[in-house]
Amino acid sequence: MLVLCGTCGAGPAWPTLHGGYGLTGFVTNTLPDRPARLWRYAAGGAVTHPPVSDGERIFLAARPGRVIALDRAGTELWVREQPPIEAPLAMIGGLVVGATADGTAFAFTAVSGETAWTNALGEAVMGTATALTTPDGQHTVFLGQPTGNVHLLDAATGTRQRTVSGPARVDGSPAAAAGRLAFGSCNAAVHVLASGAEALRDVPLGEGNEVAGGVALTATQAFAGTRAGALVCVDVARGSEVWRVRPDDFELFVTPAVTADRVVFVSGGGNLVCARRADGETLWSTAHLASAFGSPVVAGNRVVATLDGKVLLFALADGEALWSYAAGDRLTGPAIVGQTVVVADAEGFVTAFGAPQPAGKGADGHE
Repeated sequence: MLVLCGTCGAGPAWPTLHGGYGLTGFVTNTLPDRPARLWRYAAGGAVTHPPVSDGERIFLAARPGRVIALDRAGTELWVREQPPIEAPLAMIGGLVVGATADGTAFAFTAVSGETAWTNALGEAVMGTATALTTPDGQHTVFLGQPTGNVHLLDAATGTRQRTVSGPARVDGSPAAAAGRLAFGSCNAAVHVLASGAEALRDVPLGEGNEVAGGVALTATQAFAGTRAGALVCVDVARGSEVWRVRPDDFELFVTPAVTADRVVFVSGGGNLVCARRADGETLWSTAHLASAFGSPVVAGNRVVATLDGKVLLFALADGEALWSYAAGDRLTGPAIVGQTVVVADAEGFVTAFGAPQPAGKGADGHE
């Protein structure tokens, strides 16, 4: 499996709900200027988290507990029934990894959907699984729970290697990059762990700045939104805050997209904001759009966002609105699979957009 890491922008895999294991939501893949709808799949239940992909297949969880594999043309490959699932899926070492609401972690083989392993962790898992990969290709799975506990599992067998008690309630997904794990908590802090889950440092963000969304992690920095409406950048090596911006007074719980020089996020008030990564200075911001349901991502020189039932494409350089499509109610954030954008919605539909197909091939154009 090809793994996305940090801000490297590798593709075409999309192994977590927000790109690579660092949750930076960035790939170098280019998208067509005006995508067409390529296909639509009915999952039979609400889909609340973005699909994931190993580059060949697309995987999603539909309520209450169906795990579904599609090929890249939207054809169903296999379906597995599970107890209710709240946590997003992840692709790790050729396995589809997830967890049920009662705290059972599971893994299916990506190709056939056969059960690879299960492990009863004893309490609910809400965030995505993430992973660190050793030079010899071995994967360690990290799963966080609302209590703040972090479990280390062997990716191949699901065997629990270690459990570390967390500092406080954790609602967002952990991120892994460059031998570190980072996540936010209700202690109004970003917590940084070593690859073995030993605590390295806590970075306090100040009263009222609880972190309930996922943290985006690069080799040197972590980025998180807070309940007070701020986006904060911290230095994970020094354990210090680098900068913060506060575009409005609304809670900010989406995960930002991070490139080599920019950070893109949707404010709690529904504005799409692009900040300079070095110092947080706003480079551009949209006018008020709407309430945000998904975290934005960056594909090459384009920003992809889902807002109030629409999939939208913006120019990364200046925020120019390029394209939109009314795709469904309560959309997930987008997944980028090669040169295709894939989203899902609360009505249970999964929709893919990409380069317009020749006449007679089933593409239906754009809005």
